[in-house]
Order: sequence, then C-alpha cells, then structure tokens
Amino acid sequence: MTSTTSSDDLVRDERFRLGIEGSGLGTWDLDLSTKHLTWSTTTRRLFGISNEDSLSYDLFLSLLEPADRERTEQAIRRPVESGGYFDISYRLRASGVVHWVRLRGSLVKDQDGMRRHLSGIALDIDEEKELEEALRTRERHLQSILETIPDAMIVIDGNGIMQFFSSAAKRQFGYS
Repeated sequence: MTSTTSSDDLVRDERFRLGIEGSGLGTWDLDLSTKHLTWSTTTRRLFGISNEDSLSYDLFLSLLEPADRERTEQAIRRPVESGGYFDISYRLRASGVVHWVRLRGSLVKDQDGMRRHLSGIALDIDEEKELEEALRTRERHLQSILETIPDAMIVIDGNGIMQFFSSAAKRQFGYS
C-alpha cells in the first residue's frame, strides 16, 4: 500500500508540475548553504538560459539590469534573516532584449527548523508593465491638457474623489 501511495504522489506531483509549467509559471529553488540554483524549463526560458547551460547564482545576478542587482540581493536576504516570503519584480536582459520578470517565493525549512531553501515561482510580467506604462502615458497626457486648458476643469473619479485640477481651477479655487 505504501508503494501505491508513493506512486500516486509522484504522479500527482508530476501533474502539478506540468500544469504549472503549462500555464507559463516557472519554478525555482535556491539552496541557501551552497547557493546552488535550480530552475524549471519555463524559468530558464524567461531568463534566456537553455537547459544545457550551467546555472549559478552569479549568472542569475549577471542577467539582471545593474540597477536591480543590489535590490534583488537585499530582497533575497530579508526572508533568510527574518523569515517570510520573497516578492520582487525586475528587468533582465535575455537574448539582448530587456523584459520584466517577477519572482515570488518563501523560505523552506528542514525538519529541524533550519533555513535551507528559498523556493517559488517566476512569471513574465512584460504585459503588465506595458499596461502600467500606457496608463502613465495617458495620465501625463491628461495632466498636460489640464495644465494648458484655459478653463477651470476638475476630474472626479467614480467615488466622487477629485483626482486632477486644471491650472485654471487651481487658481480659481485657491488650490496649490
């Protein structure tokens, strides 16, 4: 009976792995004592690393945009030192193209309570970042219109909260 349960567990685990990978989520694991890094096929694809390429923590850091490296190392140290989880988005350069990836994970302890691994998921967030930039562009455009329109104009959201004032409205109503 034990072998059937173990076999069932392996089949279930493989089904979970295939479902996760098939949905575009990658998985990763960092051994805290050795800094050995393990990435799923999807995570390797997100980072532009083939399955044949050797993987190391230093290689991982080198793939990040320089401005994101220290911030990433700090985010990794935080759960190791105080427990909790890891959640960071950053730019990386894969195959000469800069794109955005988000890593989420948590501390994994062994049976003795020792902090052994950080493990989690990786996902491509390029589309999310493109939408954010489109919204920022639209907001800048709206601000530009409000700065130049000669009439007093106020933008109010669906909850009745004033979001933007034209320059004329600020002058007319005394807002700064």
